Parts: sequence; structure tokens; C-alpha cells
Amino acid sequence: MDVLVISAIFTSLSCLASIGLLEATTHYQHVFLMCSFGMAIGSNETCLSLTTMELVGLENYPVAIGILMTLVGVSSIGAGAFSGN
Repeated sequence: MDVLVISAIFTSLSCLASIGLLEATTHYQHVFLMCSFGMAIGSNETCLSLTTMELVGLENYPVAIGILMTLVGVSSIGAGAFSGN
């Protein structure tokens, strides 16, 4: 199976788990959806370098990983302030 397809599947799963958390009412639903979300994000993180290499090629890979990690870091810094509280 192609790496891009695997990333798309797990991105869809994390999106569905996030939407499901809005409607969850019981403790078991919350635990199941949070575990599903965590596994989907972990799978995406595992496939991140392979997906990047497939999209940009081996010759541009170091630059692309640098840009990607910079964007992930900046978005992580801003995520707390953006989410509120």
C-alpha cells in the first residue's frame, strides 16, 4: 500500500475521532475515541518522513524535513494560545 494512502486513511480516522468527541457522552466513548485519535496521530507521525520523501524526492529531502519540522514547532508553540484557556 502506498504511503500517501496510509497517511490519508489515518488522517481521516483522526478527523472522525475528533468529531466523535463532540458527541461522546460516556466515559467509555471518550476513552475509545481518544485512543483512536492517539493511534492515528502516532501512525501519521511514523509515516511523516516517508510521505515527505515521496512528495519531494530524495534530493530535496533534507530541506523539506527542515521546513516541515520548523512548521510543526511553530504550530505547536501557537496551538496553546490559539485553543484558549
